[in-house]
Amino acid sequence: MEQLAALDRFYNDIISCLRKACELCIPHKRSITNQFNVPGSNTFVKEKHDDTRQAYFFWLENGKPRFGVLFDDMQKSQAKFKLALRYCREHVDEMKADACANAVFDKDAKRFWHEVYKLSNVKATTNVSTIAGKVGDRQIADMWKQYNCIVLNMIM
Repeated sequence: MEQLAALDRFYNDIISCLRKACELCIPHKRSITNQFNVPGSNTFVKEKHDDTRQAYFFWLENGKPRFGVLFDDMQKSQAKFKLALRYCREHVDEMKADACANAVFDKDAKRFWHEVYKLSNVKATTNVSTIAGKVGDRQIADMWKQYNCIVLNMIM
């Protein structure tokens, strides 16, 4: 029983070391994108959001009527806002490509290359292809197998 517990601790320590090594050595990018950060929202959604807020506050100041012109205006503005937001969320790739195209048309090389970098960096791989001269999944797995056999034989 003690050997199984020791082996389990040893395994957990190995996994912990591997995770820490990956965090330190493998480049990665944390995305800050959330449901509120939608490409194209400044172009398509901002004006509709402002209209919706204005209609909502006007509706609120007048006692939140359940029918009438104020209620209809608030509902229509909310529907337009949600439709524009849904359009942007469904066409994210197009919005990103449009941002690159607009940078070219504005003759802004710095912004263009910044947009290209953002597009291409998303597809960067974080998988390691070479470890200690071993290439490919099979060779790397065999290397770890041999290493663990040596280490585990020393413990037992």
